[in-house]
Amino acid sequence: MKYAFIFLVLTGLVISPYLVSDVSALCVINDDWPDEPCFSGRRGMDPSLNQMKQGWAPYYEFKGAEWMESQKQELLQTIQNGNLLEWIKGDPNGARHNVYMYYFLMGDIPNQDGLFAEEYYGVRLLSPLRQSDSGIAFDEIHCGIDLILIQKYDGSPACVTESTKQKLIERGWITTKDDSDVFDSIPAFDYEIKTSAGITHGSQYFISGALVDEISYDEDRNSLTVLMTSSQSGILQIVIPIGLLHLPTQIPSYVVIADGEEIEYEKLTPILLKIPFDSGTEELEIIGTLP
Repeated sequence: MKYAFIFLVLTGLVISPYLVSDVSALCVINDDWPDEPCFSGRRGMDPSLNQMKQGWAPYYEFKGAEWMESQKQELLQTIQNGNLLEWIKGDPNGARHNVYMYYFLMGDIPNQDGLFAEEYYGVRLLSPLRQSDSGIAFDEIHCGIDLILIQKYDGSPACVTESTKQKLIERGWITTKDDSDVFDSIPAFDYEIKTSAGITHGSQYFISGALVDEISYDEDRNSLTVLMTSSQSGILQIVIPIGLLHLPTQIPSYVVIADGEEIEYEKLTPILLKIPFDSGTEELEIIGTLP
């Protein structure tokens, strides 16, 4: 059983709030503290913070005040140095993990995300959408370990892996947390382009500061033209359909013209462009890679 405990520590402290957000606890023998409380149960039936505190409170007396206080100072220094995981993994019998659990639950130290127990246990069972619905600001929504907060095209939050995030960005379905100021409460709009060959391309755009009147395609110029009514400066983010302004095998490049004058833009992905425009702008033309 000793090896089972070591395995849990090395794979991310499965039963600890240090690395996880939702747990169906797996109880094993604790070599350092045989009386460690075992909180097992199904999702949605996890113990409360008060129950966790009561269960772990005897650990201090079990180990003794002098030893616990010395470990606390070492733990605080480790957190300050950013080496918490390495510190815990360096003790295979689990004592450091137990010290961390005790002081975290008692509210003396934060976890690796900077959250104290009161805050952590207040959000850990809530989905990103439920956190948002409860009034938590987008930038303060908490995701589980190894998950990244993103904002979907409809403005709602989600927690995904890094690989999933990149796939969604490439498809134009999300914006990242850094771009949340642009997309706050801005819906996604669909648009379609039909070529003379009868091929229909569908995609999406997001816009702030203006209303889009029309998006059209000029085959001779190999360009998309966005006609708009802008009451203020704003940003257009538009997903270019694959194979429309460039061949599928090409690395696309673009030129953007605003009311006849070339302007700078940001290419967030090969097909997702972020285009700032001034108040009063009526036309944005996006010229693609020539065949």
